[in-house]
Amino acid sequence: MLKRPLERGLFNIIFHFYQEPHSKMMKSVFFLEHSYELEGEEQVKFIGVYSTHAEAEMAIERLRHKKGFINHPAGFDISEYTLNEDHWATGFVTMTSIHVKDKNGEWMIVSGECLPDGNYRVIEKYKNDLLGEFKDEDIVRCEERDEELYTVEKISS
Repeated sequence: MLKRPLERGLFNIIFHFYQEPHSKMMKSVFFLEHSYELEGEEQVKFIGVYSTHAEAEMAIERLRHKKGFINHPAGFDISEYTLNEDHWATGFVTMTSIHVKDKNGEWMIVSGECLPDGNYRVIEKYKNDLLGEFKDEDIVRCEERDEELYTVEKISS
């Protein structure tokens, strides 16, 4: 039995929430972020999550004249996210830069997918015809030299 007024109040709120028609239940939320570029790097700040677009806009109004934000007024972004839905439905890979030799034996930088076994998958869709021994989708072993990765061996094609 609920005796305290606060407990009765919470009970009533929860009871009424579940009695509301499904169509009135919250279906999405609004994320507010602020970003800008500093020395070639994107700086992103997560501001908050709001129940309506209007609430997120009011947060922008509260912040736009504050230190830092005032210098980057166009950096605010509101994104709507549907609840109970996967918003990243695929896996992910970690990418890095690796050096491979071109047809002339000169080093060039391409993208490389970091594999769990410590090897790399060469990713070069646009200049693949310029590459020498190591081509797009090849699995390679790399060595670190001067904090850079250089291909040294093809593991598989």
